Amino acid sequence: MNIIQFSRLGTFGRFGNQIFQYLFAKILSEKYNATLEIPADWIGRKIFENINDPPISRKLPRTKEDDIPNYTNCDLYGYYQSNECFNLLSKSLIKNKLKIKKNWLDAFIKPKDYYIACHIRHGDYISKHKDIFCIIYEDSYTQLINKLNLNIDDIIWVREEGPHKCEIFEENGIGFLYDFLILLYSDILIRSNSTFSYWAGIFGEHKEIFSPIILDKVGYNYVDFSPNNWEPIYDKKFHKNLIGIYDDMFIKD
Repeated sequence: MNIIQFSRLGTFGRFGNQIFQYLFAKILSEKYNATLEIPADWIGRKIFENINDPPISRKLPRTKEDDIPNYTNCDLYGYYQSNECFNLLSKSLIKNKLKIKKNWLDAFIKPKDYYIACHIRHGDYISKHKDIFCIIYEDSYTQLINKLNLNIDDIIWVREEGPHKCEIFEENGIGFLYDFLILLYSDILIRSNSTFSYWAGIFGEHKEIFSPIILDKVGYNYVDFSPNNWEPIYDKKFHKNLIGIYDDMFIKD
């Protein structure tokens, strides 16, 4: 039997990165008519419908980081966020493969009838990676709000350092999903330099999305924003875009 594994899914990057990893592994396994094996305890099994991939059955040779194999019976290793990986995807395919379970959607209550979600991504960007990633000053968001003549009172801030709490999500070990849904259901999403809010933009049906323009910027910066969900996440360390894709590339089918 042909097998493709992702044994480190869930331990190599957080939720946003894991979505990239799962989707790439799933599409690659289908391309080679292989069975995808993922950890039995991957958090995605609890969050998404139709994750029926079997658990890891045995140890297979691990690929080099972000290497795209043209063979099976291997264990993928990497983030898989290059343009070559994105060429396998489309927006409709993504939404078909990953649907948040209805019970979580039903448990979510919009904090307001209308609101603007601003995602602040600091955390380990400050403590570990300020020489690699762009850290956006909070004033950049309010400057955009003022520029667009929007009501600053409509902002809901979503911060890693002070997440919103919802008991049912906390009890099930997926407290972060509540903040994800706040971003997903916002009328206007103002993204950070983060895969977390990037995916909220993909899964949601926002009236408008704004993405930070952060190319060649590292450390603390004031930034401008561009409309839509296409500005890449940039990793200075590797001198490459980790999300080097335009939104139109998702809409090819």
